[in-house]
Amino acid sequence: MLSRNNIIILSLSAFLAIPLNLITNPISMLLISDLLINWVVITAVLALFSINRYLLIAVFSLFTVANAVFFYMNYFFGVEINLTIIMAIMQTNAHEAAENGINFSWQMIPYALMVAVLPIYTAIKIKVHPRKLSKALKEKLKLLVVLLVLTLISLLTNIDKLSLKRDSKIESYPYLIFNINNELFPINYVYNIGKYLTVNRGNFTYSKIPQEYKFSAVKKDKPYNVVLVIGETARADRFSLLGYNRETNPLMAKRKNLVAFSNFYSCWTGTIPSVSCLFGFKLGEEFRKDLGKNLVDDVESFVSPFTMAGFDSFLVTNNAFGPKDPMFARVKDINSITYLDHNMRSTDEDLIGQLQKMLAKSNPQKPNKLIIIHTMGSHYKYNNRYPESFSKWNPVCSGQFTQDISDCKKEFLDNEYDNSILYTDYILNSFMDVLNDSNTVLIYASDHGESLGEVNKESGKKQYYHGVGYDNAPLEQIHIPAVLWFSDGWIKNFGSAQLNAARAKKDKTLSHDFISFSMLDCGFIESDFIDKSRSLCSTTPPKKVVVR
Repeated sequence: MLSRNNIIILSLSAFLAIPLNLITNPISMLLISDLLINWVVITAVLALFSINRYLLIAVFSLFTVANAVFFYMNYFFGVEINLTIIMAIMQTNAHEAAENGINFSWQMIPYALMVAVLPIYTAIKIKVHPRKLSKALKEKLKLLVVLLVLTLISLLTNIDKLSLKRDSKIESYPYLIFNINNELFPINYVYNIGKYLTVNRGNFTYSKIPQEYKFSAVKKDKPYNVVLVIGETARADRFSLLGYNRETNPLMAKRKNLVAFSNFYSCWTGTIPSVSCLFGFKLGEEFRKDLGKNLVDDVESFVSPFTMAGFDSFLVTNNAFGPKDPMFARVKDINSITYLDHNMRSTDEDLIGQLQKMLAKSNPQKPNKLIIIHTMGSHYKYNNRYPESFSKWNPVCSGQFTQDISDCKKEFLDNEYDNSILYTDYILNSFMDVLNDSNTVLIYASDHGESLGEVNKESGKKQYYHGVGYDNAPLEQIHIPAVLWFSDGWIKNFGSAQLNAARAKKDKTLSHDFISFSMLDCGFIESDFIDKSRSLCSTTPPKKVVVR
């Protein structure tokens, strides 16, 4: 006969392990097996902390609140709970957290009561009776028997996996005897938090490019600039340059010497991995394969070759990231780095003045400049990203701070997102205005795309934001805009051979892993290290890109 304490522990763990997963997953024999294993694991965890009533309540409450938060993100917004989402949460700052945290609808009140408040209140009211050590041990032994029985039932309902198998859905990690489904609550976020701590490590040390490679800049009569603009959350199908029916790029459409690439894809669906990838030299599929090991399992960025070639280098970011983030740790050898303050009404206007300041700085020993600009772009909330004067399409829905994105009509959300793309057009065109009289090549690419309430074909639910695992991500989250532009001064002084080479690639399948080699090759850096088949400025046929 199970004791009252054991029944309480089993009941609390069942609440954490089963109801939310029944809502988010189809019922099947495999799911039954996964639920039982999930229940066993959580029961074992709660049993460890049941030596003290208050400790047990604290641990249960922590899991309950976390379950409620992550389930809400998954169920109402279609956000997959994976490493990308955990990275975004861990790396966000107070301003960004506040901006997203104030978005809620009234449906959250009954939801919070049912999923978090009432269960925690019930757990507090239920008393776990203290036991002498001998009785406590007997209780734990009885509980252990129950767990073993549940495990046995799980194995019998999952008989086809009674051998070493590989979980191809998430990663190729071998599991003994059976596979623990790390998509279930709360295993999904616990697993990915642990993975984040392993991957992140806090020690961002990149290996050096092998010493046998030398880098030098082709001598030119006039100094020149190589500029990379990293966009945020822009999707290719919302650029009129790429065929969108709304005129979201009216200014860039009038630009000479500009190539918009129609078939360009991101390395990942989140900012930190994607930007880390475009700073590096790995093929996208190699980067994705190695992402589960360590974010820094790669050589240094393209900044080092530019430094070896005698360039002065600058970085300015208006995004919510700082110098400790792995993507910027990769370019920490830049001469000048500026992190602009991020707040709830941050726009990219200030970056124009920052660019002018960088151009005005003169270094006779380093006349050529490498400039990296990281924008806010179309980061949610979309209507916070542009001034009122850019509200071309109305109505919008995010003007109300108590508006949950899932409550927003699709056409309203489209309006404000398109307005943010219109503003991106203005910002990029302004950069080009500032740079046009100099000798400049500029590459723009977004970090990833965005879902705007499109229905996921597999789940049948509307999907928002980004961060879905790459293999399962909708096209909207990985098909991104990319632009290459040459100033009039560049074409006049250096010719149009690179422009013509880029035009020949405008409809080829390309990706983030073309950025680093393109920066070097377009910037007249010479080295045997440079893979011309991954340069937008080379006549060498492009290397095959594996999108899925």
